[in-house]
Amino acid sequence: MKTNSNMRKKAWILLILVMVAMLIPVKYDSNNGRKEYRAIAYQIVKYHDNNACDIFQGSHWFGKKIGTEIKIFGIIKIYDSVKFVPNHADVVLSPAE
Repeated sequence: MKTNSNMRKKAWILLILVMVAMLIPVKYDSNNGRKEYRAIAYQIVKYHDNNACDIFQGSHWFGKKIGTEIKIFGIIKIYDSVKFVPNHADVVLSPAE
């Protein structure tokens, strides 16, 4: 009976260690102003991209991408405050127009 109790304790300790390991993030920096904090269980991306480009009705808008995005397991987006802020009047039309 004592060995069964010891095995149960070891299983619980192993389970807790695995769950804690899933929550430890690793930081990634990119050249475009984006910072990512990735763990197995979640991902946090902070945007501060000054050279962002957005396409709106065939025109290219240049500006900034600012905000935070949080995903669980890299799939389920639970928070998204990312906004594209265009520059004052920097509109470049596509070559087809």
